[in-house]
Amino acid sequence: DTGDTGDTGDTGDTGDTGDTGDTGDTGDTGDTGDTGDTGDTGDTGDTGDTGDTGDTGDTGDTGDTGDTGEEPVGFTAHYCTGWTNPSIHFDNGSNGTWTELPGKTMVLESVGGPKDCGTWFKYVHDEEWDGTVTFVFNNGNPVDDADWGKACGLLDFVSTDKEFWVVSGKMFNYLPTEDDNFSCPDE
Repeated sequence: DTGDTGDTGDTGDTGDTGDTGDTGDTGDTGDTGDTGDTGDTGDTGDTGDTGDTGDTGDTGDTGDTGDTGEEPVGFTAHYCTGWTNPSIHFDNGSNGTWTELPGKTMVLESVGGPKDCGTWFKYVHDEEWDGTVTFVFNNGNPVDDADWGKACGLLDFVSTDKEFWVVSGKMFNYLPTEDDNFSCPDE
């Protein structure tokens, strides 16, 4: 017998080269992150009631009312004079009696019109009338004839217009200009 050559022997395990090793997780770069909701800008909100601004109060003279489609209740008289405190003394035809002297005080107004006539004043009668008013003007303290402003011929004025202008004894149903004739006809 040749004999036992014996076991070739274990060459042994090749051996573990070992785990390649974890290179590790690449790692979380992390969530990009919530940029967050844009967010509710919220309701614009009620601005609330505007609220009462309160009474506007008296704004003074109303000026021209324009055409509202309704007839005004009374009349408006405009008078150009050199007097500083004129009054209008009138019978509005509603009861047949004249105003107490000196009449109703007129208020200063700034309107155009002829340069030579003086200063414009106005009176707004906002009460009922029958459509005809008979009137004269005075200086606010009438004592004699020179204190009265009458129509040409020293007559009382009479108007059926809701608004009228008087200059030098003549009445107009419009604001007169320099081009209008203010002379009373020869009597």
